[in-house]
Amino acid sequence: MTLKLSNYDKPSNPKWALVGNICLYAIPLYIPILLSLPLTDNGKLWVNAISSMILATVKIISKFTTDPNYVESTSDTTEDIKQ
Repeated sequence: MTLKLSNYDKPSNPKWALVGNICLYAIPLYIPILLSLPLTDNGKLWVNAISSMILATVKIISKFTTDPNYVESTSDTTEDIKQ
């Protein structure tokens, strides 16, 4: 797995995309669990904010991976259109 900024427009690695999607979709599922913890209200807010940021960051990082089977096209599409 290589993280590159140039991979943003390419298809993501399916394994990492799945992990990122699960993390992103899990955010609304764990919020009720966090709100029921025996912490102060301020503590619950901090735990919720930090957990949401970590899970969203995993999704963002997964977008910068690339599919190992992806082959970038080297042909110029504008020349194909002109012909």
